[in-house]
Amino acid sequence: MLCPRLVYSSTVMAQVECVMLAAGSSTRMDSWKMMLPWGSSTIIEHCVRTARKLCARLVLVAGFRAEELVDVFEDWPQVEVVINTNYQEGMFSSIQRGVQAVAEGAFFLALADMPGVGQAVYRDLLEWNARLSSAFAPGERAYGVIPQFKGKKGHPLLLSSQMRARILQTDVAKTLRDVLAEVPTLIVPVDEQGILHDIDTPADYRSWSPPPDSR
Repeated sequence: MLCPRLVYSSTVMAQVECVMLAAGSSTRMDSWKMMLPWGSSTIIEHCVRTARKLCARLVLVAGFRAEELVDVFEDWPQVEVVINTNYQEGMFSSIQRGVQAVAEGAFFLALADMPGVGQAVYRDLLEWNARLSSAFAPGERAYGVIPQFKGKKGHPLLLSSQMRARILQTDVAKTLRDVLAEVPTLIVPVDEQGILHDIDTPADYRSWSPPPDSR
């Protein structure tokens, strides 16, 4: 491993929620990518299942074909689908919609088209967040924890609870990068190249898709 393993408690894990973005219309794909097969399920189900194992609750932000996602996840425990009716305004509008729905505490920000991200990445970010959160005085804890593979930053991110207000107070025309530029960030090297690869094109899907019986 590129990072030393730290010890984190189940209590810390239980307090962390996840905002996962799934509002886009897959304009560069031949079909809607969220429900494309991925192993024994679909891209979005795989992503949700991975994150949910390490989070107390997952807020899934839907936009395009939102009602279909509401139906798919209706009976999934710990998963709430929220709808961004303004998803065409861009990704930051979906981030703001999801952040509105999270409770107090740190939260992940993940993408529903990155099925190459495994549980180890979420664990690494949780572990480093546990150390980092104790290094700031109260009121000075707006920060982000970002994974990196071979010098390139990726997703998911783990954001401190104070980032919630900053995101909601930022103009929707801006980006998350603008918000992160104003706060400390910790870069965490990981061994998983899946943090860099979202499924945006048919070529992405062909190169990353696992065998049908893969889980």
